[in-house]
Amino acid sequence: PNLYNLAAFTSEIGVNQTPFVMPPVLNLSSEKLDQKGIFLLDDGQTFLLWVGSAVDPNVLQSLFNIQSLSQVDPSNSQLQIVRLENELSQRVNNVLDRLRSGRTGYTWLYPMKEKDPYE
Repeated sequence: PNLYNLAAFTSEIGVNQTPFVMPPVLNLSSEKLDQKGIFLLDDGQTFLLWVGSAVDPNVLQSLFNIQSLSQVDPSNSQLQIVRLENELSQRVNNVLDRLRSGRTGYTWLYPMKEKDPYE
């Protein structure tokens, strides 16, 4: 499995250009999960999205169209990544598209926020 921080992109990550630059793969450790981050765990079949409790509200707005995690219902339905009209959303979606390419079937994304009962 690979772990990526989706809230800490450098200027070239996820930009639709050649060569395409992916975010760095992090060591698989719970110590890497920072309250200010949004992390994607890719096991090759599914994506698990973990959203930290202290993520910048601007990042929440850019990726999920919400201002605060308090707006998220118990099923985490507001934490789906959809393509919104802003640069961060486009770049994160480009990374997800790149990870999904070449796979058979669709790679589902399962979101959770920090301190969820399912965490």
